[in-house]
Amino acid sequence: MTVLEQSASLTAHLIGPKGIPIMGRSIGYRTAIPVPVIARSFIDKSAAAQGMARRSMDVVWRYFVAHGCLRNGTLTQGYFESDPRFVDRYSGPGSTHWGLRSLVLAFMHRPGSPFWTAPEQPLPVEVADYRLDLPKLGWVIEGCKDTGRIAIHIPSNKGAAITLQAHTIFSQIGETILRRPLRPYNHAIKYECREYASDNPLNLAPPYRP
Repeated sequence: MTVLEQSASLTAHLIGPKGIPIMGRSIGYRTAIPVPVIARSFIDKSAAAQGMARRSMDVVWRYFVAHGCLRNGTLTQGYFESDPRFVDRYSGPGSTHWGLRSLVLAFMHRPGSPFWTAPEQPLPVEVADYRLDLPKLGWVIEGCKDTGRIAIHIPSNKGAAITLQAHTIFSQIGETILRRPLRPYNHAIKYECREYASDNPLNLAPPYRP
C-alpha cells in the first residue's frame, strides 16, 4: 500500500456525516480534510475509490456548511463560524481558502467522469464499528456506526481538564492599538486533550453540536 493510500484510508476513518474529530493548528482549513481520499481517486480508478472520494467530500462540505462555515462568500475563520480563539497568529484574512483544496482536486475530474457518476460508497463509520491502533502516531481511533461518533484517543496525554482561553476585550483593544494579533494560542486544547471527538469538537459549547 502506498503512502497516499495509507493516508486516504486513515482520513476516511476520521470523516462522518455527524462531524469529524479535529485537533492541532490550522483548524480553519477544515474543509480540506478529505483531500487524501480525493487524491487517491486519481491513482485508483475503481468505482469504489471514486465513490468513496465523492462521499468524503460531500459529507465534509455538507456538515460544515450546515454549521455556518460560509459567510459573505468566503470561508469563515474558525471550526464552524468565525471564532478568533482558533485563528492562528500566522493566519491572514484569506488563510482559510486553503480549505478549498478539496474542491480544487474534485474539479480536476472532468464532467461525466467516474468521480461524478460512480455510486457513492459509505464511509467506514457508516459501515461498522472500528478501532484503529496507531502506535507511530500515538493515537487510537474509534468509530461507532449507531451514533456516527468518531474519536481520537491519545493515551499519552494526561487528560487534565482544559478550557478555552477567550479572546478578551483587552486583547481586542490591544490589537487595535498595536496593529498586530493578540489572539490566544489555545495550544493545550488543540494538542493536550486525551480525547478529540466528533460530537464535542474542541469542547465548544452549544449550539455547536452535530
